[in-house]
Amino acid sequence: MHDDVTDATKAILHSGLVDPRRVAIMGTSFGGYLALTGVAFEDNLYRCAISIGGVFDWEALINSKRYGALPGQYESLCDNLGSDRQRFEQISPLAHVDQIRVPVLLAHGSEDLS
Repeated sequence: MHDDVTDATKAILHSGLVDPRRVAIMGTSFGGYLALTGVAFEDNLYRCAISIGGVFDWEALINSKRYGALPGQYESLCDNLGSDRQRFEQISPLAHVDQIRVPVLLAHGSEDLS
């Protein structure tokens, strides 16, 4: 999904319709994860990021079994992500926070399960 968002952002920038100095990325829950991966893995693509209730530690989420979703979605999440610790490190924006060079706003409430 991260690659899709990156490709779409680059395509709209290439069109000339958007000022590349003013592009931000924002999302909630999984979208919050995408916002942080966008600024962690795509150098100079975004001016800033906003993440609301983002999921940043997939291993902790899977191990907690507290994923509040519809029946079958937890199992689907596990099937898609697996349980490989190295994979979680690879896709985690937390493991790559040293690569973030733009302002980030993180909003997370005590009722958020992620």
